[in-house]
Amino acid sequence: AMLYYLVISRDGRELSHRLIVEARRDSATGLPNLKALMDRVRASPPKRLEIGYLLLDQVDSLRTGFGLDTQVAAMKAVATRIADMVEPYYVGTGQFALLPLDNGKDWGGDLWENLIARVEQAEVEAGGQRLRLLPYMGVARYADATGEKVDAALLAASQLAFDARRH
Repeated sequence: AMLYYLVISRDGRELSHRLIVEARRDSATGLPNLKALMDRVRASPPKRLEIGYLLLDQVDSLRTGFGLDTQVAAMKAVATRIADMVEPYYVGTGQFALLPLDNGKDWGGDLWENLIARVEQAEVEAGGQRLRLLPYMGVARYADATGEKVDAALLAASQLAFDARRH
């Protein structure tokens, strides 16, 4: 009976750990999600207290025209392309929350402008065609790494990105 209890207990801990890890990832792309972002900010607040919101236009047309696998590949490619500049967190279809990396690199000016330029230059292979995604960006600062302040900054940054798209 004791052995049975130990095995069940161990399996329960493993399952619990797996569920925690999976809860921090988008199920389709495998990229970190908003839960992972909030856990990251609480555990180790970044030195630059600002958050970016990247909105990629025409991502829905990738899924409609070429399938979900093409859309997922495009999101992974964008995340990989900017991973040396920011920590990307997948919010939803064509949307990322971004935390600046403190890696000592000088991006020759504004990090966010360089990031937009890098995404604009990226091409996605879809059905034998090379497509470009249209990026829009919003950036907001926050005073401290409390959940409330980060949520408010994320909301403000997302609103700025959608405003940029409308204009």
